[in-house]
Amino acid sequence: MQNLRIALLSAGAIISLLSLRDEGVVTTAPNTKPLVAEAYHSPQDMQLPPLTTGHLSVPLPSVRIQPQVLTGSPSADSPEYDSLAQNSYAGTNEPIKPADANTASAGPAGTSATNSGPPAASPPTAIIYGMASIDSPSGANDNNASGGSTSATALWPGADNTQSVFLEPNPGSQSGVFITSVTPNSGISGTNVIIQGAGFSSNPSNDIVKFGNIDAASVDYISNNQLRVTIPNGLSAGFTNLSVSVNGANSNSSIFDILKNSAGNVFIDDTQNMLPAGMTLADSSIIRLGDADNDSDLDLLVMDKSAGAVYLLINNGRGAFTDETASRLPAIINPSFITDAIFGDINQDGYPDILLTYSSGQSVRLLLNDGRGNFNDVTLTNLPNVSGSAVSMDLGDANGDGMPDIIIANKDIRDVLLINNGSGALVKDTNFNLPAVIDSSSDIRFCDLDGDGDLDIITTNNDVVDTSGLRNRVYINDGQGQFTDATESVLPEDNEYSEALDCGDIDGDGDTDIIAANDNQNAVLINNGSGVFEDQTAERIPTNGFASKDTRLGDMDGDGYLDIVMLGEDKMSLLVNDGHGSFTEDSIRLPDYKSAPAILGGKNAQAADINGDGSLDIIVGGSALHILMNTAANKPPILDRIGNKTIEFGENLIFNVAAQDPNGDALTFLAENLPNGAAFLSKIFSWTPASNDIGQHANLRFIARENTQFALESSEDITIMVTGNGLPEEEIVQITPTNTNNAPTIDSYSPLEAIFDLTVGSSQTFNIAASDQDIGDTLTYNWSVDGAQAGTDSNSYTYNASQTGQFVIKVTITDGKVAALPEYTWTVNVNPDDTQQALNDIINRAFNYFWHETDNPATGFVRDRL
Repeated sequence: MQNLRIALLSAGAIISLLSLRDEGVVTTAPNTKPLVAEAYHSPQDMQLPPLTTGHLSVPLPSVRIQPQVLTGSPSADSPEYDSLAQNSYAGTNEPIKPADANTASAGPAGTSATNSGPPAASPPTAIIYGMASIDSPSGANDNNASGGSTSATALWPGADNTQSVFLEPNPGSQSGVFITSVTPNSGISGTNVIIQGAGFSSNPSNDIVKFGNIDAASVDYISNNQLRVTIPNGLSAGFTNLSVSVNGANSNSSIFDILKNSAGNVFIDDTQNMLPAGMTLADSSIIRLGDADNDSDLDLLVMDKSAGAVYLLINNGRGAFTDETASRLPAIINPSFITDAIFGDINQDGYPDILLTYSSGQSVRLLLNDGRGNFNDVTLTNLPNVSGSAVSMDLGDANGDGMPDIIIANKDIRDVLLINNGSGALVKDTNFNLPAVIDSSSDIRFCDLDGDGDLDIITTNNDVVDTSGLRNRVYINDGQGQFTDATESVLPEDNEYSEALDCGDIDGDGDTDIIAANDNQNAVLINNGSGVFEDQTAERIPTNGFASKDTRLGDMDGDGYLDIVMLGEDKMSLLVNDGHGSFTEDSIRLPDYKSAPAILGGKNAQAADINGDGSLDIIVGGSALHILMNTAANKPPILDRIGNKTIEFGENLIFNVAAQDPNGDALTFLAENLPNGAAFLSKIFSWTPASNDIGQHANLRFIARENTQFALESSEDITIMVTGNGLPEEEIVQITPTNTNNAPTIDSYSPLEAIFDLTVGSSQTFNIAASDQDIGDTLTYNWSVDGAQAGTDSNSYTYNASQTGQFVIKVTITDGKVAALPEYTWTVNVNPDDTQQALNDIINRAFNYFWHETDNPATGFVRDRL
């Protein structure tokens, strides 16, 4: 553990001490421990000099401590220190550049400070760069770097008691370059994503898009508000930051999930291990995911209507949630009337806020994130008075200014568009930019339907309101936030009651298609490339429709193509994309709720990576909350070979049946087609055949089956030959011994996983145990890596991962006599060593510093937003 300390001195007395401490070992970015800071004060040394107001937002590894004048007159007995500190993501603002040693300046190159009031000079500062430090002498403005020092000090002149240590809250992007949405927000290397925002350059070479610290494989300019980028290689599975830099101006960052191939994986209902103990959420009709506390994992917002309560569940980074509602959410007004919720950064300060819609009264409320994952209701100051019967909403940049706006779908009244004024307040669309259409809306989305780089609107309807009939609707954006009803010209006729929809490129041709969850047959609408849609349901998905309540698109198997999750009240379906936009049902990979459909009661579904492992999980809201974890593909048991048997009648045949399961699952052993009088108990077969059993007994089957929800099994059919002529006379038989040799058999091996990951620089030891029933035989173990010999004469081999790629480790066992040799293989995926990248991620991420003191010693915290 390393400590960085900043001591602030006044007249030679230490008045405060900040200790920036890295707790734990940095491994990979998703598992990196947060940074913590502590602040201590000596009350007797609180007579502080006056300071000029100054503030500056800077990214790690620079920790810049600067004073700020506060109102009031603190005293030695009642000091008033109150500050909230948040530095920006790397690149969000001008980065601090390390100062050269002994360079006198008002601050390191690339920095600036703003001041108000006398004196006009910049206040002295104390700055740390990683393990180096900057010393600022009393009354001076120069900073001297000292790489070998472990602390930095600043003497601040003056005569009054009004000062505080201050770091400016992250203002998000101040450069005119914004990211408002990324679609999809997960994917594998080589696939495309759409970045919606503002300030992009028409010269793609000026648009630098990074996933973590790796440039996008390609960047295509669509408009000033849209880029199409290709996910690069070399990224580890899990969450990373996506950012855009245009001619040196940097955007805010967006969290992005790098997926891995998970073909063959199954979804296990692991709710009881993921939710807080005793929490059931019996009517979880609304579930939404977002990084509420800025630690780069997904937290869960749940509306439980039966309890009339809203819960904020905080993710521990591994998919297990803690109920922190009481400490993070304000009192929620009329929770039973909430119809929808969404996470979104309304004021573009880098922190996701929460919006709620209501079925009556004020139809939308805004909870603003304070940067620490705590939310305050600012509806009265930041929202207009909007009444109606809201059922759904979505966030998107309607007018191309880089700020998220809100579209609200209402039931039986006109939908509402709220425009962001640029400071996090939303105002009514006074220009009536939405068509004057009254529908019974059920869901609504911002999507670029015509491929022109701005966001259009599609809404579903589930009831007939007027003579226009039951129609889903499309409103096309003119690029300035003026929408025109284009339903008749771009959507096919439909007569289904649609409950929900999702948008995405399901056929891989680069445009946006639509999937609708309907009361009967679900629908697939394919874009012809110009924003006109054709109903290709019959050609694309199975037609065994069921009443669906929600639908989600996501690459559930990590093959680069969007799959479909359909949710009904008593059924859930997984439709797998063949890569060309045609789907087959693969619901065997889902839990089976058919025997107890009330357990499901599905109303709302989300597809997201809950535990940060690079595979999309499924969260279902309904009669209860269900968390379905995307788990590694199950592998069948390995049954030890039994082989055919020969026995003389009257003798006892006995043998043991054994098997190992690569996943470590418990096994059940069964036997079928046993001869009369035979027994199979506790994995042991025994039989004493009688004279009337002489002959061949075929098709005896021995089975090893997993004790799991999706049980796999292995079996072997054998034949038992019973010999003997049944005559009582003695008979002389000449026996000629032959030199019969039996092949070795594998008894055990480790690791049990047949496929797993390593990082460059790490190692893995493989062990295998074998036996030979032939007495005196000596076993030889031959190890190879991708066919090249790697070791012999040992049942253990250590593989050192020196380069990235996929490698097959194989061991072959021989007794020197048998040609058919037993062997076993492991497949190792060697990934780049992300330790340094994780350190860089800490260095380049935001952190929060919180400090409040009255007359007691104060403790503050700096939390890395990783």
